[in-house]
Amino acid sequence: MYSTVLFDPAWDDNEVASVANNLVTERRNESLAFQYFTRTSSTELVACRVLTHNRYHDMAASGSAWLRSRWRGQLWDASFWSTVDVLQLLNEMGDDVSLYGPQILPEIRRHIQPDGSYDEVFGATCAAALAFSLLGNAEADLTRALNWILDSIDHQNLYNKATAVELLERIGPTAISEQQKAAIAHAITASRDNWSPGLETLRYMRTLLELGEHEQAHNEVHRLVSATRGDSEWLTLFGAAEAVVIMLDIYSRVDSPSLVLKRLLFSGLGYIARQFDADTGSWRENVAATAKSGRAMHRYSELVPSGLADAIDHVSIRPGTTVSYSALRRFRGTNADLVENQTQLRRRIGELESSVTIQEPQLRGTRKLILAAIPVLYVLLLVSAIEALYITATIEPIWKFMSDWQSVSIPAALVLVMAPVYFTACLARTYDLLPRWWNQAIARFPVLKKLLGGEA
Repeated sequence: MYSTVLFDPAWDDNEVASVANNLVTERRNESLAFQYFTRTSSTELVACRVLTHNRYHDMAASGSAWLRSRWRGQLWDASFWSTVDVLQLLNEMGDDVSLYGPQILPEIRRHIQPDGSYDEVFGATCAAALAFSLLGNAEADLTRALNWILDSIDHQNLYNKATAVELLERIGPTAISEQQKAAIAHAITASRDNWSPGLETLRYMRTLLELGEHEQAHNEVHRLVSATRGDSEWLTLFGAAEAVVIMLDIYSRVDSPSLVLKRLLFSGLGYIARQFDADTGSWRENVAATAKSGRAMHRYSELVPSGLADAIDHVSIRPGTTVSYSALRRFRGTNADLVENQTQLRRRIGELESSVTIQEPQLRGTRKLILAAIPVLYVLLLVSAIEALYITATIEPIWKFMSDWQSVSIPAALVLVMAPVYFTACLARTYDLLPRWWNQAIARFPVLKKLLGGEA
């Protein structure tokens, strides 16, 4: 839901920007929609709408709010692993997760052994170290956990080594040597033909990204096809959300994202979005699923301009359709050009209409003059012809012929005299220049309309 702020068209852009910035600062946790008007290079007003958050941020915010409501003063869902996932989401959403420390730290410490490990389980100890770094006020616990991890890493399998390296790159990048990092990265890429679908593939791709092997991770993105569909071997929403986060990281770090990456990314986003329950503000009312999915939606919302949320809803999230970030950037970059082109086109059309309006009376006057000149010229031509007959002394034979053949000569003379009148009347009707009395005559005697080429 958005709180809409509507600005009067009289407000200029500077006033709108000033008020909007103040409201965003005062109500930073609220979704705001600003509706205002701006002017193009002409005086035309254009309606604009700007959102402070997009739909994906709202889903992530709803998920985090639902998780807060599930807090009971102890581990979320009575699960250490779910709690670590929740802490990561809330931390990325800007919450002060240290406030949960007094209740959560004792729960974790119950499992911490004298050597600093979490029940001597390598993966759990890495997760505990991450929780200590997020919650704060646990420096001694964090140091002991990291020391145990470093002492044990050489004896671990590749999966555990990859887990440790990813963690250390995030919270203690200098704790492990560059040679060790390079060796582990090489071992991961060398074994890629043996990666198992699911957690193992996700783990190795995340580690490659943390180690800066972006192109290597990019080359393996095709493995995530079934993850973006939420297949069971990827733990449905868990795998889809992890896959989306990985692909977002790849996209933001490589120079030329592949079409496969783009398609899979939006396929995964569509699957996660469709699983969101707007009534509860969660994903399946499950803590772990909500934490993972909310994290994916939040990561995506940070990369997509708020004003493009509607376009993405109707284009990219629909099943079977794809759109790339570059296309979205083009949508945003050309919007102003489209508005300006539309304005120029409207201005040009207005100029042409004005030109036609000005020229039409002139053209109508010219047509009237031509129509009036036709019978005059014809009469002059007829008089000139008769005068020529007198001069050449050929009028008497013609007059004798007309007297002898009156039945033919009289109609011919009438046609000769009336032809220019008929021709002028037809032209006048074509250009709608007939006088009012003639139109009244046509209305009274439909035969005249038929004679002039119209319908009776």
